[in-house]
Amino acid sequence: MLHAAPHLHPERTRASEAHGAPIHGFILGRFFGHLWRADLLSCMYPIFPALRFPLTFAVSPLKWATNNTPNPGVRAVSTALIVGVGTAGAFIASWTYTNKEAPLYVTGHSINMGFSTVAIGIVILYWWYCSWENRQRDLGRRDHRLINLTQEEIDNLGHRHPNFRYAS
Repeated sequence: MLHAAPHLHPERTRASEAHGAPIHGFILGRFFGHLWRADLLSCMYPIFPALRFPLTFAVSPLKWATNNTPNPGVRAVSTALIVGVGTAGAFIASWTYTNKEAPLYVTGHSINMGFSTVAIGIVILYWWYCSWENRQRDLGRRDHRLINLTQEEIDNLGHRHPNFRYAS
């Protein structure tokens, strides 16, 4: 599927990374979209048009967090945490999308939009912090971490190493 688009070639990894989340979301929506009730989607669209394609960017935070982790152990924990927090939405939805509010589901949609807004705020703060930390490292303000360390300790610094850069 990635090779069908002329601008997405294996040699151009930046393009495939930039378009990876929407493509993954499309694939998930295409093959698992039948699990969504059609009448629920049709009633959500007039109120909140952004909910029409809920899986489009669902993979982006997961990819971003795993790119910013230095070793497999931290990567496994951060991936599990993101998936776990995302799955918690199913528990909340089962109590907020009730039949008595059909077909508008104002409470469910309001809570969904509220959490989406909070998530966008967290992503903006995380992007700002990664950019700020990278600037601090570029200016040499993290070089003191290497003082009086053996080569083995330097090799084990991981994300605390002054040469480590966050993807932002």
